[in-house]
Order: sequence, then structure tokens, then C-alpha cells
Amino acid sequence: MRKVDEAVFVYRYRLGTVGLSLLLSFANHLVTIAGVSLIGVALADELQRASFFDLLVIYPVVGVVSALPLAPAGLGIGETLFGSFYAMFGRSYDIGVLTSVIYRLTFIAWSLLGGVFLLTGRERVPSDPLEGEAFGSPPLSASAAEAR
Repeated sequence: MRKVDEAVFVYRYRLGTVGLSLLLSFANHLVTIAGVSLIGVALADELQRASFFDLLVIYPVVGVVSALPLAPAGLGIGETLFGSFYAMFGRSYDIGVLTSVIYRLTFIAWSLLGGVFLLTGRERVPSDPLEGEAFGSPPLSASAAEAR
């Protein structure tokens, strides 16, 4: 709990960084939803696939529930939820499952490519400067340190 408190304390003075992080996170979700939508476009006609606006509801819910430790990496959970939500929106259950499987395989492929670059990279980032960046700034004043 202390680490959470320290992190909140550090970023209290960096609202611009927090705001930019939230903005980038929002943009990332929109791009991901657009990608899932394009997978649906490639797989089925308009009557069978979820629209971009349907996916604005479906994807975040599926992502949160898939993150729960119910199965390894949420395997099967996300696919079932995608299919169920597609059916709830009057779309094809099978196309929902297939869209989820293709999205997951695409995600794995890009992750493996990133892993290759990580393993073959020559430069390594030392861990000490990263820790100092996250928790050492801004420096605590003597009075703030005593208050803890």
C-alpha cells in the first residue's frame, strides 16, 4: 500500500503526465476497437458483424472480464463473451467468436515480434535509473518526509 501512496504522491505534481497517459490510453483503445472492427469487416457482412459503435460497448467489457484470473490469459472467456455480446446485439455468435480468435492471434503475433526485438537487442536499460525516475521525483522535502 505504501508503494501506491508513493506513486500517487509523485504523480500529484505531474498532472500533465497523468492527462497525457489517459489521452494515450483512450487513443489506444479506439485504435484497438477500430482494428477489431476491421477484422469483422473482413469476416462478414453488416448483418453478421458488430458495428464500430457496438464494439465501443463490447470491447471494454470483454477486456475487463478477460483480465480476471478465471483462465490462463482469459483464453475462452473472451471468445465466449465476444460471441455472447455479438448475439445480444443481434449479430452472429460465430462471427463474434471468430473475430475474438483472430484478434487474439494477431495480438500474439505482434507480441512475439516484439519479443524477438527484445531478445536480439544489444542495449539494455539499467533498472536503477528507472526506479529513480518513478519514485525519486519530485524529491520529498524534509517536512513531508517527517510527516510520513
